[in-house]
Amino acid sequence: MQPLNPNHQNFIYALHGFLGEYSDWMDIFKSIAADDHVTCPSYFSDEIFSPLILDSFIQDIENRGKLSLGRRKIFVGYSLGGRIGLRLLEAQPDLFDHYIFISTHHGLSHEADKESRVA
Repeated sequence: MQPLNPNHQNFIYALHGFLGEYSDWMDIFKSIAADDHVTCPSYFSDEIFSPLILDSFIQDIENRGKLSLGRRKIFVGYSLGGRIGLRLLEAQPDLFDHYIFISTHHGLSHEADKESRVA
């Protein structure tokens, strides 16, 4: 991963949390430079993401990324969006140049912990 250059045009892919939608990011990204490209998909209202399959996100990112050739790719994920980002980082670490995770938990690894939260 390369250091972030503030003068470089960026491709920013932002995923919201479980109950969120793309508009959650609007206030945050309204001050982004005009030469940066920001995309904020709503993964529960967009049919390609409805099963929350990791390959769907990878395909969408690659398709959108082709439109942003030459730009630094930055992933920003909040809560569940960050959790998906962690999976992306694990599956394809070079998909983005930088990953930013906000209020993200990596998940529970012990079955007993998972079962205790089901009730």
